[in-house]
Amino acid sequence: MYESTVKSTFIPSSWNKSSKKVDSGMETMPMLSREIGCEPMEPIHVATQTEAPSEEKLSARGVLISRETVDLILEAIKEAGKTNKYFERLEEFKKKEKLQLILIKKLNLESTEKLPVVFLKCGRNNRIALLFGHPQHESWCFHTGHVVIFHKGKSTSIHLGSCPSQLAFAPQQQVIIGTATGELLVTFDGDVLWQSDSVHSQAVTCLKWVSPNLLFTSGLDGRLVLSSLKATSLEAIKSGSISVSDLPKSMRRSNANSRKTGIVAATGSKRDYFLAGETGAIWTLDTETLNVQPMGSDPQGIEQFINADDFGFISVSPEKQIKKIAKDGLNSEILIPNVKTNSNLCLRGNLLLFVDSSSSKSVLDGGPILGFDLEENELVLREDSQSYLSVDLNENSEVVAVDSKHVIHIFQFAD
Repeated sequence: MYESTVKSTFIPSSWNKSSKKVDSGMETMPMLSREIGCEPMEPIHVATQTEAPSEEKLSARGVLISRETVDLILEAIKEAGKTNKYFERLEEFKKKEKLQLILIKKLNLESTEKLPVVFLKCGRNNRIALLFGHPQHESWCFHTGHVVIFHKGKSTSIHLGSCPSQLAFAPQQQVIIGTATGELLVTFDGDVLWQSDSVHSQAVTCLKWVSPNLLFTSGLDGRLVLSSLKATSLEAIKSGSISVSDLPKSMRRSNANSRKTGIVAATGSKRDYFLAGETGAIWTLDTETLNVQPMGSDPQGIEQFINADDFGFISVSPEKQIKKIAKDGLNSEILIPNVKTNSNLCLRGNLLLFVDSSSSKSVLDGGPILGFDLEENELVLREDSQSYLSVDLNENSEVVAVDSKHVIHIFQFAD
């Protein structure tokens, strides 16, 4: 056996002993930053070089143009000039006119008519009446006239012993006609059902419904008559008259107070009715009692007279001038200077429609349809594609007019 030497090593114990800690760290320099601009890097590109296009200057030298080509060019320029006039007129129309009419229908009168048109009248169920005769008479009427009624594509003619002066469509499809000799007729489908010359002794100037069955009539004889419409006749139930004593005091020029004064028009609705006399006097009318009260006058005289509500009254003087009369009937003025009319007036709200007769030399000549805005006090419509004689409004607020060739045109207002 061998002996071995054993060495002992002492390892101190760390149990239950506290150890000392030493804080240590590393210090660095603060970081500095700077913004430095630099040029962007150019991208790699490849280009090819070509020869620059050469410009060739053209010259008209040596080019020959045929005479036919020159003539065609000159003709085209001339036609363009004519067309340009229409466009200039259209632009001028659009600047001045605010309303336009669109033609929707035409009605041709089959027979060749030589008598003048007194006026055109529209009624219920799209009925249209044309009165043919002489609109004015110096004394007694020695002419014959007739009335043509258009309804549902057919026309019916009613022949008269004198010129027609007034017409009214009845609710029961009858047609009431007044003549220049004072006759009253009740017709139906072209047949005369009743006729009387005892109601008025002179021209009938007004036929106006004050109720569905009560018809008010007046004439140049000064008589006021309220009649009841029966199935085939008219029955007078009340009458009265207007004499010199009923004139405004400023207009009385005669001591014969019982002398009758002629009535030329009646206007109004419901309980507000007004009368106009041939002397220019204006009265209020009570349709129940037929009593009248003077309210004003136009010393120049009155031929037509309509109530324009808030705008007063619109009248036509014997000189064919359109005038505006104040609501109290005391003041009047020319509404549209340098414009005259031979046709009847019709009113659609604040729009006054009539035919301009300023250039007409006779009652057979016509003119354009004009529309005057009573609120704006300016002309806002002009339809001059034909020469028109008379105009009216139907129950659909469409404009119905007859031209100098007796063709009836029906228009609608453009939106």
